Amino acid sequence: MSRLRRSGMPTWPALAALGVAGLIVVIYVWVLAHAPRALTPASEPSLQVDWQAATIAASPAPSGWQPYGADTLLPRSGDGSWLRVRPIAGRWPDGDRLLVIEQPGYGAISRNVDGREIDRRRWSDGRQPGTWHVLGGLVYAIDADARRDGGIVLRLWPHGELDSHPAFALLTPSQLSLRDTTATLISGCLLATMFAFALLALPAGAMLREPVFFAYALYLGSYTFLFYLISGLAFSPLPASLFTADPQWWGRLATGVAVWAATVFLSGFADLRRYAPRLRWAVLGAGWLVLLPTLATQFDDSIRGFMRHLINPLLVLTGPLLLFTAAWAWWRGSRYAGFFLIGWAPLLTITALESAGVVALRPGTPFGDYGQLSAGLFESFVLMFGLGDRAFALQAALELARRQAVADPLTGLYNRRGWRELLDAEPADVVLYLDIDHFKALNDRYGHAQGDEALRHIGAALQARLRRGDLAARYGGEEFVVALYDCTQEDAAAWAEALRADVHALALGPDGAPLTLSVGVAARRDGERIDRWLERADAAMYAAKQGGRDRVVIAAG
Repeated sequence: MSRLRRSGMPTWPALAALGVAGLIVVIYVWVLAHAPRALTPASEPSLQVDWQAATIAASPAPSGWQPYGADTLLPRSGDGSWLRVRPIAGRWPDGDRLLVIEQPGYGAISRNVDGREIDRRRWSDGRQPGTWHVLGGLVYAIDADARRDGGIVLRLWPHGELDSHPAFALLTPSQLSLRDTTATLISGCLLATMFAFALLALPAGAMLREPVFFAYALYLGSYTFLFYLISGLAFSPLPASLFTADPQWWGRLATGVAVWAATVFLSGFADLRRYAPRLRWAVLGAGWLVLLPTLATQFDDSIRGFMRHLINPLLVLTGPLLLFTAAWAWWRGSRYAGFFLIGWAPLLTITALESAGVVALRPGTPFGDYGQLSAGLFESFVLMFGLGDRAFALQAALELARRQAVADPLTGLYNRRGWRELLDAEPADVVLYLDIDHFKALNDRYGHAQGDEALRHIGAALQARLRRGDLAARYGGEEFVVALYDCTQEDAAAWAEALRADVHALALGPDGAPLTLSVGVAARRDGERIDRWLERADAAMYAAKQGGRDRVVIAAG
């Protein structure tokens, strides 16, 4: 088992690359955490937020207010909720102030002034002319009515399917502008980087004919698209009317496809068929259990409520299942399961904990605003390194297969096909045709094992004698060929004599007699076909045989 675990570890260059990816994300998070006023301006003064369930009445009940906090669950049905936002100090600060509502959900929000509903809007409506705006939220100005009443009363109209847990901050116009610009730039850069990684996987998969690259591209593309919707970039400043008309529909579809593609990716990337065959079926089954109900709710409203309650637990369970499977496959020796585990652990942990309600990623904080995106960026970095490592491994395997296809396994020289392809591509000056004398007698008397040993030793003698750029091959049976470049016919004959002497010294023949070679040498004539050229070298070799063997004969000019 220890041998398997060692073989499954990423290489040191890969681990170094993972370290660089982690360092990039750590630096990024550190910058966010140490620049809170620049990126997530604090509310001044602090705000007191209360809430109560709404009824058909036009205004909230004066005595029904309850404190609104991080653990407050607003109704998802009925008439929604009232929210009252006031400065703790009792009065609004002087000057222009803006109430920012972040992560308001997909329901509508309106103001209530003197029992009248005004200014109803959704954050998914995009940026309207003449209004303040912030990425992923809504903005209301602290106007004369708000200053007179000492607070702002809002009505949150529920979406019906998705929870809403808005956060509130009081900012100056300059703070809002900085907040909006920074959030747009950071979110845009993160999503653009992840989308670029998804696109890069497509040509790599096409060139390598590796389906796992396409599964990764589908997963990362779907995940990026999901956060394109969640972040607010789909509504402004990069609106796409096709998606903004029904963002929940597209969001559900992206979630289902992303989870399904992730399970397919893990199965192929970590080679679960080999390292975790039983868990592979559980992983793939989980992917289909998420995707099929998701697709069903897209086209059948009657089952949407039931499926919505089913999908969230499935999402919560799928994350730990993927992590456990990756850890198990890595333990069993799957090299790439380690990349998956390292890359996905932060993202799946955050997602599963938030889906289970264990943690709430609060807006207005670096982790709440960019925690999942940062984890997604880290995951995309790590998996791209893993895919790059896999691509190099596949290329090395293909190169090995190519070499093996043109190599003679016994001698390590080129085989007939490989040698001829190279000679056709770049003809040499001289070719030598070699044949081992009395090789059949050696085989008959001592067996094929001794004959193979003789072939290996002659192959080694050829490799030791070859100059840089020259080519040698076992042409078939006991026949060898050599292509010599930048060489005259006479120099080639001298080279052959030296080789013949090297082979003599091997003394591998019957009864310890030296092995001998019959060699034909032929220089290429101008315009001569290669087949004809080799025939002349072959004829010279047979002339050496007929002349008594153990000699070098130069082909007629």
